[in-house]
Amino acid sequence: RLAVEGKLFNRAGQFRNRFTTKAGTADLNDMPRLQVDPGTEYRLVFQIDRKSMKTGFFTAAPGETTMDVQLSDLTPVSVTEKAE
Repeated sequence: RLAVEGKLFNRAGQFRNRFTTKAGTADLNDMPRLQVDPGTEYRLVFQIDRKSMKTGFFTAAPGETTMDVQLSDLTPVSVTEKAE
C-alpha cells in the first residue's frame, strides 16, 4: 500500500472530495471515507511520484462498499484534462 493524495471527481469533472490513503498496517477502519451519490459515476485521481494517475469511471453502489485500486489499473491524466 502507498500513502498518496487522492481526489474524487464526478463524470462532469466536478471536484467532489480530497483524501489521503494510508500505507503499512492500516486496516479497513483506516480507509478514506468518501460521500457519493448511488447511481452516479465517479473517477479517482491520485498523485503518485508527482504524476496524476486516474481510474476509469465507476458507478457508486448504494450502501457502504470498499474499492481496491491497483497501480497497474491506473492511467496518466492527459495534459488536456489537467488544464480543465
